[in-house]
Amino acid sequence: MKTPLLSIFLTLALFLNGMAQNAPKREFRGAWIATYANIDWPNRNQTPAQQQAALISILDHHKATGINAVFLQVRSQCDALYPSQLEPWSADLTGLQGRAPSTSWDPMAFAIEESRKRGMEFHAWINPYRAIANFANINTFDPSHVARRKPEWLLAAGNQRILNPALQEVRDYVTTVIEDMATMWMASTLTTT
Repeated sequence: MKTPLLSIFLTLALFLNGMAQNAPKREFRGAWIATYANIDWPNRNQTPAQQQAALISILDHHKATGINAVFLQVRSQCDALYPSQLEPWSADLTGLQGRAPSTSWDPMAFAIEESRKRGMEFHAWINPYRAIANFANINTFDPSHVARRKPEWLLAAGNQRILNPALQEVRDYVTTVIEDMATMWMASTLTTT
């Protein structure tokens, strides 16, 4: 009686072990790179060359640990980590909202190119409705910022201000921003392939 049970147990164990050893054809292993308040990247006190080197280091680390997709925050509070005609440059990049990098570069296009070099997917991460993370800082925001141009679009959520998604104008604005970003992304795709 012991032999058939032991035989069944060993057969089942080998079968299950064999199933566990067969890796899926593709796994999605992603990492988030937060830019708001310089959580992960960039360091606003670095030069563009130093910021680029830091991003390369982050991507190399993620690649070495098996990550195959990155989510880079390119719009944290109605500002941009790419050249935009609609929203000001992010203070997280240069230290002052609306100030372009000292050396002209497009951080999003750079991130796309560097991700591709490593065989990694790139995903742009946006906060569509967060306009101001700390309303006490409103006077440091660029005059072109949507919260300063359209204060009637804002809702208070504690010390944050968000764009009111119930307003058609807000939804249209966010859609236009995303279309602008996609256009920039497509332009980057055509120049980096």
